[in-house]
Amino acid sequence: MVDVLTFFKTLLFSLQNGKSVSQALESLRLSSTSKKEKKVYLKIESEIKDGKKLSDALLHVKLFSYETIEFVTLAEKSTVFHQALAQIVDFLEVKERFLKESSDKITLPFVYFSLAAIIVISLQFFVIPFQIEQTTQYDDKIRALISEHLSTAVLLTNILFVMLVLIGSYFFIFISAISTSSKMAQSITKNIAVHLPFVSTIVMKFEKFVLLSMLGHLLQSGISFKISLEGAYYSTTIRVYKKIFINILKELKVGKKSFYKNALFNHLEQQILSSVGATKKLGSTFVDISDNARQDALLLSGKFFRLMIVSAIFLMAFAVFIEFFTVVLTQILIQKGMINAVDAVRSGF
Repeated sequence: MVDVLTFFKTLLFSLQNGKSVSQALESLRLSSTSKKEKKVYLKIESEIKDGKKLSDALLHVKLFSYETIEFVTLAEKSTVFHQALAQIVDFLEVKERFLKESSDKITLPFVYFSLAAIIVISLQFFVIPFQIEQTTQYDDKIRALISEHLSTAVLLTNILFVMLVLIGSYFFIFISAISTSSKMAQSITKNIAVHLPFVSTIVMKFEKFVLLSMLGHLLQSGISFKISLEGAYYSTTIRVYKKIFINILKELKVGKKSFYKNALFNHLEQQILSSVGATKKLGSTFVDISDNARQDALLLSGKFFRLMIVSAIFLMAFAVFIEFFTVVLTQILIQKGMINAVDAVRSGF
């Protein structure tokens, strides 16, 4: 699959060396060793040659995040496209670093969740039915004893299944909210995540980092404050932030300049922004604030992943216990029942 950061870096390098966008795409296609990548580059290149904008072509291939496409759309309005593109590369480098630092912690809980899920499926559809089938060869007393025991095993398995669905969904909603490139999936998962305890704070911090980083880089590339705000509005899928940007744009129309007096900025950030004048200085200030939001989101996500690891280990341990309860204890009960039956026969003589 296409590496988004490498794509934009190569595109920027080509433009800085006097090549056109279509020539840059052709170079990418020819140098790629992957058939899938070649197909993507060819599709983008063909649309560019047909007169479409780069942002439209990127939207059609459905591989780029929505805020990145919005960033490119605004960069196309810049007087110097390659300078705006350089800001896109800076933005993507910071975002990718955040995602990489987060993704390094995803593997362990994912493995434990997967193992627990495998055990649940095997218990529900194979182990317990097999044990029930085996009891048919024993007498009524042993069968009743084992049936009661396996009913408890089914109950424990159902409890584990519900816990796995709830905690697993919690985990995957968060992962999808910060990493998916689909606008629809982003909109659904982020707006679900903002109502979940603990995860909501991380997602809001992450979105703040993305939006302010994007705003800051747009302003530094020479794009006006109003257009940058509109780009941020269209790129976010979180309703709370959309409402904030609508209110800022409305205030700008009537000449108000206190855009920073809203829930997007804390008290200290509002004080800092109140003293910023020039647009490019405002851009660098937004980038600094976004970096603080990134660090906060990274710190909180680290705590979240540790919590998920502990939860996943507990679920896997619970799954192993149920498997032991179902397989080993069932055999012990069968042996105990048979011994009791023999003792009863002996005592009858």
